[in-house]
Amino acid sequence: IYVDKHPQGVLFLYAVDGERSSFILKTNRQNKIDCSTILKATMPIVGGKGGGKPDMAQGSGTAAKTVELIKAIEG
Repeated sequence: IYVDKHPQGVLFLYAVDGERSSFILKTNRQNKIDCSTILKATMPIVGGKGGGKPDMAQGSGTAAKTVELIKAIEG
């Protein structure tokens, strides 16, 4: 798994299905990044909601805004 080989890294996956997108943000449990906080803060960009645990969070929203969400998470 990516997060085991890269404990300081963050994995962001998304899938587009028609007009909806689904998102997963994951990191190593020992990383200080809180995936749930990041996803909750950025999901309004796609008009969706998300949440989870500090090491893994998921959500969904409008596919048309996926690029904007990716840029916000990168930032």
